[in-house]
Amino acid sequence: KWLYMRCAVGCQRGNGTACQCVSNLCVLQLYDYQAAVCTFVQELFRANPEKMPWLYYAPERPSQTLTNAALNWRLNFADVLVFWLASYSLEGAWLGWQRLESQLDPCSRAGTSSKPHSLPSAWRRFGSSLRSECNILASSVLDCGHRPVFYDLFVENTDGSLVPVPVRILNIVTQSGRPNLNLGDSEADDILVRRFMMCDAVSGRESGPGGPGEAYLDGTGYLRVVRW
Repeated sequence: KWLYMRCAVGCQRGNGTACQCVSNLCVLQLYDYQAAVCTFVQELFRANPEKMPWLYYAPERPSQTLTNAALNWRLNFADVLVFWLASYSLEGAWLGWQRLESQLDPCSRAGTSSKPHSLPSAWRRFGSSLRSECNILASSVLDCGHRPVFYDLFVENTDGSLVPVPVRILNIVTQSGRPNLNLGDSEADDILVRRFMMCDAVSGRESGPGGPGEAYLDGTGYLRVVRW
């Protein structure tokens, strides 16, 4: 609550870090159009798009986004795509660039499976796909979620420039359900966004032992809801 107020006021006063912060709070709400912070962020973006982080592809239609011809690739099946992550703290501080390896693979980060992990480049090889399965301890999710990192994903073009990559978050919920699940094999109603996080244990609810919801005991003995 207090972080929202501080960042919202700071952003209105022209503080770039505060604008990143309030945008991250909308991402924590999984881009809920009815959430007050997301409504506020969209109003700020419409008023001054150059000062605000880019979060939504809308009103551009998904078909337009996915057929964008900005990439100048000529690839064969031996080529490995190069991705970059721009990273931010919850409070909006810039954390720098990271070349994408296994940062987004929870099995590599915190998995306890005895199965060998795939090479970080396996899923980035042109024409290939990868499915990972592992067990992840709740304590690992809590450790990750205590300081969530927010990412903007880019792919490296042939000239070395970086092209934004649209992200489709399956858990996004609207009044009509979960459009990104594509249960009817339709992508027309997809909601494509820019920023995402891997885990969150700072916006979850706390309660006493036996409280409602999906929760895990943390070091204080209280139940905490986390998202992964």
